[in-house]
Amino acid sequence: MGEIASNTLLEDRLIAIGNLGGVAVSNAYEVAKTVGAPHHGWLEKQRQLPTAKLLKSIRSLEKQIAQHRQWIDNPYLKIPADIPTEEVEYLVTTKWPNDIARQRQHIEIIRGVLHERNISEA
Repeated sequence: MGEIASNTLLEDRLIAIGNLGGVAVSNAYEVAKTVGAPHHGWLEKQRQLPTAKLLKSIRSLEKQIAQHRQWIDNPYLKIPADIPTEEVEYLVTTKWPNDIARQRQHIEIIRGVLHERNISEA
């Protein structure tokens, strides 16, 4: 469960980064631009938000990712000790890594929207 599960499972689920016009843009963002594709509706909602809200969302998602990594390293920070082993294993190997992958995709989509606006995160 600990560090080995954390690194291997998380890295397996991270989406690749592409390159568009010399600027790193995620595949999640590129995919989301297609009507009917995963996250397309979410992308459209993000495009309607003010830049300050998008920047705050990135910070919030990064905190959520850090929290999920802590749970993967020590699931008992989140769940009671009497949870069945199979459920703990599911959370550590599947649920939380998938949550992190989705959160990373959302960050990359937001970064794509910021790029559309010619705004950097810094």
